[in-house]
Amino acid sequence: MHKAIDSGLFDPISVGHGNIHISHLQYADDTILVGQVTIRNIWALKCILANFELLSGLQVNYSKCSLFGTNLDGDLLKGMASFLSFDVGAFPMSYLGIRVGADSGSSSIRDGVIQKMKCRLHNWDDKRISFGTD
Repeated sequence: MHKAIDSGLFDPISVGHGNIHISHLQYADDTILVGQVTIRNIWALKCILANFELLSGLQVNYSKCSLFGTNLDGDLLKGMASFLSFDVGAFPMSYLGIRVGADSGSSSIRDGVIQKMKCRLHNWDDKRISFGTD
C-alpha cells in the first residue's frame, strides 16, 4: 500500500488539522482500505489485492468484502463494487462490535458500547470496577 501511495497510484484520505493521510487500518486478520473515490484508486485496489494473493499464497475472501461510500452516487458505488467483486455496504455498520457511521451522539450507541463492556467485564471483581454510578 505504501508503494502504491508513494508511486502516486493510490490517493489516501486526509484527516485532521495536520492532514494526516490514512490508507488502511488493520486488526488481526481484518483490513480496512480507505481512499479517495477515483477510478485510479479502484484499479489500484484490484491490483493490490491480486498481488497480495500471488505473493502470499492466500486468497481474499471476496464474499466478506464490502465497498462503502459517502456522498457518492449509488450506481457508481455499485459499479465499483462489482468491478472489485465486493458487496455494496451501507452505513451504519458494525465493526468489532461497534457501530460505525451512526450518530456518535446517540444515546443508543453509547448504551450499546457500555452494555458490551459490562458483559465482558462481568467476571471481574465488582470492587475494582466502577461504572460511575452509586
